[in-house]
Formats: sequence, C-alpha cells, structure tokens
Amino acid sequence: MRNRLGELIEHNSVFRVGLIILVFIAIVVALTLAMRFVLGDQVLGIDFLTFWTAAKSFFFHHLSPYSDAVVEEIQRARYQRLAVPGEDPMAFVYPLFMLLLVFPYSLFDFPHAQALWFSVNLLLLTSMAYLSFSRKNLWMIISIPFIYPVSFSLILGNFNLLIGLIFFLFYWAYFSGNIHNPRIQTL
Repeated sequence: MRNRLGELIEHNSVFRVGLIILVFIAIVVALTLAMRFVLGDQVLGIDFLTFWTAAKSFFFHHLSPYSDAVVEEIQRARYQRLAVPGEDPMAFVYPLFMLLLVFPYSLFDFPHAQALWFSVNLLLLTSMAYLSFSRKNLWMIISIPFIYPVSFSLILGNFNLLIGLIFFLFYWAYFSGNIHNPRIQTL
C-alpha cells in the first residue's frame, strides 16, 4: 500500500497537486482555529479591519465603501466611538477592485476572517521561502516571519505582504526557469 501511494504521488501530477492543496487547506484551517483561540475577540489587523468592513458593506449591504456610514462603522469597530480630530479616520481610501481580494474573507465574521487572513498570509510566506531557499537553510525559512517588517505586515493585516509574495512568485518562476510553465503563465 505504501509503495503504491508513493508511486501514485510520484507519477501523477494531478494527484500530487490535489494532495498539496488538501494539506495547504488543512494547515490553514488548523492555523486559523489556533489564531482564533489565541486572539479571542481582540483586533490586531487594523488595516485588514478597514478592508473587511468596506467589503462587507459593499457586497452585502450595497453601500459605497467610501460613504460616511462605512467610515463611521470602521471607527466604531476600531475606537468603540467616532474618531476625534487628530485620530486616524480609518476611511477606506483604496481602489474598489481591492475589495475583490477581501471578498472571500467578508463571508466570515471579523474574528474568524482576521485569523484566516493571518493564516493564509503566513502559510504563503513560508511556502515561498521554502521554494526560494535551499532545503539546507531551514533556519532562514523559519526565521522569515520574525523579521520586523514581515511580522509587522502580518500583524496589521495589510496588503504589502500579499503583493510582495505575488511579485516574488513571478521572480521565482523567472529565475527557476518555470516561466514557460502554462500554470505559472495563467497566474
């Protein structure tokens, strides 16, 4: 049985990709549940809160993410009151298409969405590090989330890390010779 499974994984790329996706999903679910348990109802991802509230308002309540009502909702979620002069108004000031990236997360309540966002970004980060560095440099792969700008992006929940990972994927594909792979070109 064990040899047959090994042969199936080695010779069937569709099965291998499916298995990788299932493992990725299982790890994301486990990380999300752990993050949700550790964080409770505490809000860490202030940047993510802005996007999540704007997406929820736009897709489910049919409100403009730029409206005063949405800004007030973000402020109440962040400060438990309206912002006073001198405080960040927490308004959504980004292009509308950015909400498409947050749409799947807006299907969840904020504490679960925040934990899921963190988990997906952390797993994508470590996956890209794994693909990029030699397997001998395991310490480097493990240490990347602890580098200050990286951990700051993870905690705040901003898009810098995700956009950086997308660029990194294309650099990896180019320099590893996978740029002609149709799957990479599709991305």
